[in-house]
Amino acid sequence: MMATGTLNQYIQYVERMFRTANGENLARLLSLRDDHINNRNLRSSDIASLVEGNCVAPLDEIIIYHLSCVQALSVKDYIEAYHQQSLCVAAVVRLLQAQKEENWSLYLMYTVCLDLRLVAQKAELCDPQSNGKILEKAAESLLACFRVCAADNRTADEDTKRLGMLNLVNQLLKVYFRINKLHLCKPLIRAIDSSPFKDQFPLAQQITYRYFVGRKAMFDSDYRSADEYLSFAFQNCHHESIKNKRLILTYLIPVKMLLGFMPAKHLLHKYDLLQFWDLVSAVKNGDLRGIDQVMEEHESFFIKAGIYLIVEKLKITAYRNLFRKVYLAENTHQIDIASFQAALQIMGQEDVDSDETQCIVANLIYDGKIKVSSTFSLYGMEAGWMSPMSVVLMSDKSPLGYSLSNSAISWLASIVAFVAAFFVPIYSHLTDDYGRKWVIFASTIPQMISVILRIFFPNIIVLAIARALCGLSASGSFTLVSLYLREISQHNVIAAIGSLPVLMQNTGVLIVYLIGAYFDYFTVLWIMLSAPIVLAILIWQIPESPEFLVKEGLMDKARDTVAFLRGLKPDDERVKAEIEFLKRLEDQFAHLPKTNICIILKDKAWRRGFVLIMILFTVHAWNGAFVIVTYASTILCVAEHGHFTFLRPELQSLSFPIVMITASLCFVFIADKWGRRHLQAGAYSISVVAFTTLGVTLYIEDIYQEGPSWLHLLCMTVAVAMYSGGIRPLPCIIATEMFSFKIRAKVMGVLITYGWLAVSLQLFSYGPLVDAFGLSIVFLIYAAVNVFGLIFALLIPETKGRNPEQIRNILLHNTTKTTS
Repeated sequence: MMATGTLNQYIQYVERMFRTANGENLARLLSLRDDHINNRNLRSSDIASLVEGNCVAPLDEIIIYHLSCVQALSVKDYIEAYHQQSLCVAAVVRLLQAQKEENWSLYLMYTVCLDLRLVAQKAELCDPQSNGKILEKAAESLLACFRVCAADNRTADEDTKRLGMLNLVNQLLKVYFRINKLHLCKPLIRAIDSSPFKDQFPLAQQITYRYFVGRKAMFDSDYRSADEYLSFAFQNCHHESIKNKRLILTYLIPVKMLLGFMPAKHLLHKYDLLQFWDLVSAVKNGDLRGIDQVMEEHESFFIKAGIYLIVEKLKITAYRNLFRKVYLAENTHQIDIASFQAALQIMGQEDVDSDETQCIVANLIYDGKIKVSSTFSLYGMEAGWMSPMSVVLMSDKSPLGYSLSNSAISWLASIVAFVAAFFVPIYSHLTDDYGRKWVIFASTIPQMISVILRIFFPNIIVLAIARALCGLSASGSFTLVSLYLREISQHNVIAAIGSLPVLMQNTGVLIVYLIGAYFDYFTVLWIMLSAPIVLAILIWQIPESPEFLVKEGLMDKARDTVAFLRGLKPDDERVKAEIEFLKRLEDQFAHLPKTNICIILKDKAWRRGFVLIMILFTVHAWNGAFVIVTYASTILCVAEHGHFTFLRPELQSLSFPIVMITASLCFVFIADKWGRRHLQAGAYSISVVAFTTLGVTLYIEDIYQEGPSWLHLLCMTVAVAMYSGGIRPLPCIIATEMFSFKIRAKVMGVLITYGWLAVSLQLFSYGPLVDAFGLSIVFLIYAAVNVFGLIFALLIPETKGRNPEQIRNILLHNTTKTTS
């Protein structure tokens, strides 16, 4: 009716809605989006005189400003329309202030405020010089309404104007996002989050609010909160609102990707967001070059959506995924920084240097990790100590007063691993009873005693005891540090943080090689003594593991620790959520059935798998390549009088790490493409050829006193490469894939202990074997061991792409059929 009625009819109808407190119809009659604005009878150059006296106050001035705005819109004078609509909003504010105990006029407030924002946007387009000033002024009018609603504390909940706060906040958020003044959103968000009505607002308003707050959290790099808010908006948005769901996904997808969750292709296709698909593939593969290509191809889309810089941050996730491949290839929580650098160079960042690589890794690391990882520097220094000192101990100037034999050196080298094997279960029990921090601290004490004993009591017995104490410390480092790092780290940085110990271990090796080259035996030991002392002081400052604190029921301390590690306040919701998760996890583990080795061996499938893995670990330990790496210095000393006179020891010592890094990186890119059996069998096959060739040529040289020296170096290099690129990492990978969760921890505990013993026996046997049979026969023995490795590698069922239950069925039916 209002589309064709007279001005008096319109005024009467508006007044009737006002007197009957019909807020919804009143709002429609004063909306700039209603059909009545097309009624020419409502347009007049003298609206004020026609309305005044015909309507009650303050409704009369609201109608006057509204119809004046309609008049301005009819001639497309958006600046004037904005001015009149601003006055209309101000009049509505006065109306709200006059209505002390009622809130039916909130609908009118919603309408005039929305119209003000829309008219202000059109006015901005008409005045390019405004630079957001018109919208900023409009926001001030909206804030006046917000203050009236927020200040209404005296009325009952059902009549309070505070129920209108969220609608106004959403309008203001839209304005602030449009004029790029996100810092003004913070007090509004605080007001809503602290409101007792935050869960009573209409769902549609909650969806809009969480959409904008999620976007702000995304720009603030608070991706956990962004994920929470945007996920709520997407899940609760009406299923037919495809456009709105697509808009939400435009921001939710990069947030999910930053957190490590990749969208499915069918979802992207459904909402016409396939621009992200190539990006998903590049991020998952750690393809940095591919990310640059996708960003260049879809640059306009990302810029228009305002997410270009957010997408740029996905390179961090790509770094993480690339580094995780390196981690899987190395099959250890300790990874050399050079491996990361080589991976980055392969992925197109040819000019990246070591410093930049360390900066990238540092961005993935949280405060508090480097101190505990430094315990690996002790093991690195002790492992490296044998190389320069073995030459000293075997010389006529030995500090012991006499030179040591090959067998004695082998014994001293192996005793560290031998002792470490027996302390793995002890450390496991101690850490459950006394906590991670203090047991790690205690593990530095044997290292101090070890160095002091070698300084003040230089004899073979004390040296053996000192090396045994080193094994005690090494067992603590390998058993506890990786566990501690996993427990204090967020899931998306575990692999990167786990790479830090190897950096510290290699630093220790480097330090002891350098000081060993320039200082005497005792000076080297005095320098080494400072390391565990400094480290103990640093460990004193680190926090206890949150998981252990939850296990002990110390919830307040656990909350404070998580807040410290995440850089949050203890009362932050994310901290509370993580503590609750740890509590649920602890409860789940408490109710798991107990498992022991006897139960595992009684099961046919588990028994067969366990026996095969044990044999594989034995062959892996006796492969021979680790002997080459460990006794390189001794071999070089012998070589100076024979086979390798052309090769400087320094060059030889550098060649093996380079080869191992290269082989590991090759493993990164083929591990997921080839099956475990084929890759392992290939590595053993090549090792057989390398060791056989090395043994035969050395035997021929012993007879004829000449031969191709370059071939010896080539064979040793190939053997080390196959060890690092297949034989070393694959047994642990296969073991973790073969056994289910409920027995995996027990099996891996046994394998780790057995691994220490096997390594110890291999290192101990090298000297006596060389003395008894000669170097050439020892290498031929290693060739035979690799033949057995090839056979057992083919007996192991293929684990790639299969779950533990499928592998169990294969073991049960005694078949080793590979996957297609």
